Formats: sequence, structure tokens, C-alpha cells
Amino acid sequence: MMQKCAFFDRDGVINKDLGYVYKQTDFIFCDGIFELLSTLKAQGYLLLVMTNQSGIARGYYTQEQLERLHQYMQQCLIEKIGFGFDRIYFCPHSPEANCACRKPKIGMIEAACRDFSI
Repeated sequence: MMQKCAFFDRDGVINKDLGYVYKQTDFIFCDGIFELLSTLKAQGYLLLVMTNQSGIARGYYTQEQLERLHQYMQQCLIEKIGFGFDRIYFCPHSPEANCACRKPKIGMIEAACRDFSI
């Protein structure tokens, strides 16, 4: 059976886009995101994040720093609404890398389709 799924960009959708956000102090949830996630979860949606994170390739922050921020985001969600995202996909490459995973290409969506029945 196929599962309903909602895809979320991160910066500007989940959190305020302050430019290359990787520190907890710069991570501010957008208005309405808790209610939206709660509504979708109650309707049986799988909740996935798809985010370009070229700050890694540019040397602004490391993949480890990004993963720590995502753990913080997930913990905040669990504390606030009782659950987090089902999976977070990210592209660490620069636009010049011309990789298959950087949005608007569909590599992260293809990975999600392999990982889940959506």
C-alpha cells in the first residue's frame, strides 16, 4: 500500500531563512509549522525534509554540524508536538557540482521513493 507523503524544504518553510543556518541559536521555527505538521500527521502523512545545504561544500559548516542541528530540530519538534520528521534528506553539494541530488533535480525524491512506499 502506498503511503501519503508531504515533502518540506527546510530554510524558509520549517525555519526562518537567515542564510546558511547551522547553529541552534539561528534556528527559529516558522509561524504555523507546528500546526501544519500536526494536521498532516493526524491525516496519516509521512513527513520528509528535502533541503539543499551547499554551505557544507562551501566550507561554512560541516556535515556533523548540520546533523547536530537536525537532531536539535527533531528534539524540539518531539517536545512541542510529540513527533519529528520521518526522514531528513539533504544535498551537501555546491550548485557547480551538478549532482543529481541538488534541487530542483529529483535525486532526494528518488531516494525517498526507494526508502518508503510513497
